[in-house]
Amino acid sequence: MSSDKPPLERRLREALHAEAREHPLGSDFITSVEGSLPHRDPAHRGLLRLVLPSLAGAAAVLFVAAYAVFNLRPQSPISTTGSPSAPASSAPTPLPPGPDIKFAGLVDANNGWALTSTGLFFTADGGTTWRSANVPGPQTGRGVLGVGFADASHGWLATLDSADAESNVFDVWRTDDGARSWQKVVVPEGANRSDAMGPVEFSILDADHLFLIVEGGMPSGYTSDLYESTDGGRSWSADRLTGEPGVTGPVAFADSQHGVIAGGAPGNRLFVTANGGRSWGQVAIPVPAGMDPTYTEFFNAPQFWGARRGALAVTYRTEVRSMELGILLTNDAGASWSLAGTIPAQSNDVPVAFLSPNEWLTMPNTTTRLRTTDGGKTWVSAPAKGLPGAQSLFFADADNGWALVQLNVCLSFKSDCHSRTGLYGTSDGGATWTALWPR
Repeated sequence: MSSDKPPLERRLREALHAEAREHPLGSDFITSVEGSLPHRDPAHRGLLRLVLPSLAGAAAVLFVAAYAVFNLRPQSPISTTGSPSAPASSAPTPLPPGPDIKFAGLVDANNGWALTSTGLFFTADGGTTWRSANVPGPQTGRGVLGVGFADASHGWLATLDSADAESNVFDVWRTDDGARSWQKVVVPEGANRSDAMGPVEFSILDADHLFLIVEGGMPSGYTSDLYESTDGGRSWSADRLTGEPGVTGPVAFADSQHGVIAGGAPGNRLFVTANGGRSWGQVAIPVPAGMDPTYTEFFNAPQFWGARRGALAVTYRTEVRSMELGILLTNDAGASWSLAGTIPAQSNDVPVAFLSPNEWLTMPNTTTRLRTTDGGKTWVSAPAKGLPGAQSLFFADADNGWALVQLNVCLSFKSDCHSRTGLYGTSDGGATWTALWPR
């Protein structure tokens, strides 16, 4: 995802899965309770898992969690040079004005898009100015289920076909002119009904070849609907149901045959395919000494460079809830994984952007950025300013990136509370950030 659920829901589900490990009913305990948790709204989930094409020209975002201070192991400890954040004022400050971001993506240094509560907007200058685009489809309660763009022109948007909660049908709208016009394509019926449908995500190889996954929930046994298009979304394959229960989660394809689903229903599994998603198999996950494998969690799909090489972030925990962020690497399109290193964390919210196979960037707190250019062997710490937090990072290159930030405030004790997700941009590698306002 990403995991990539609204913060309250994510914490509830984490606590639920932790309790299930000790509960005599085991997985049946999850089944009996999970249905009462908040509905997974894909629009909000998009806040945490940014929709980015799997293209070499655009660096993917991997969201694992935010605000942790850590040191990479087994390398030497990292000293943080940023100054500590100022103490909170006794009088709450109202949220700054701005839109509530549902989904966003940066396809290159200049071109990006954002879906807000008021519409879909595009920029050709890194977020300085924006133009409005029409959002197609029926305006149902679920709204837009997912958005993806391969470049500044070619994109896809998923909506429900109707407001019928029993319907299994949804539409994909495609554009090849930067959302100035849309063409509707009805996707073959899947197994997941609209009232139980999880997020719709796109894994984009190029402007012609892409995959689409509808994450399944409890009513379908946590199996997902998977579709493939080789003509830019003009037509889609029949549903390739992921099959075994629990094979669900964010997906990324390295090429037309090899793909990875991260998380699964418990959140701690990896599944791979070598035949375009027609079948899936579980693969082993390296776990550091002292970490409990049952507490391993994936929030996002991996980032691939080419048809074989990829990276993936994972959160490890012990039974006493000490946490580490791990970076997993693959050289065989996900068939096997090695652990590059781990980062002790104070929470499970550390955003990581994979800029290239060897260059990674993270923001452990609001005043510090850490960058490695040698695949994690060494890290350089530098100050950062202007970013009030970070839940997700996504960069087009080493200098130009965006961040999504969850903003919350209660002006009175547990009342008069407000929240929205803001969008921030940088053009100097994360040294300085400014608020962006798609409108």
